[in-house]
Amino acid sequence: MCTTLPPVPSAEDVYLASLRRRVVRETVAALPGRCPELIAALAEDPPPTYRELSERLAMPRGSIGPTRSRCLACLRTLLHRSATRERPRAAASCAPCGRPPLSPSPQPPAPPGRDPRHVRAPEG
Repeated sequence: MCTTLPPVPSAEDVYLASLRRRVVRETVAALPGRCPELIAALAEDPPPTYRELSERLAMPRGSIGPTRSRCLACLRTLLHRSATRERPRAAASCAPCGRPPLSPSPQPPAPPGRDPRHVRAPEG
């Protein structure tokens, strides 16, 4: 009687899986605002309900879904930059809550009282 053993991952596969998990954990931790807490909570097994998240993170239930979407989009952007070895710049461009990223932004600060996101382009 011949039995086959389940495939055993190679040392390289084990190392690469470990590296991917570490990169994802570090990237999640570097996300701006509430994103690290929200993504970590959503990764729990079983994931908490939106009601539990609302209480735990002190945020309105209705903003959890949209914030989750923005956080995941930001995570995808940063992971893509990491995978393509781009310099991880402008994390503020994907900040869901308007808070600055944990790393310094390479862009010069806006003049006092002027938020560049709200400046209109000249008409003409």
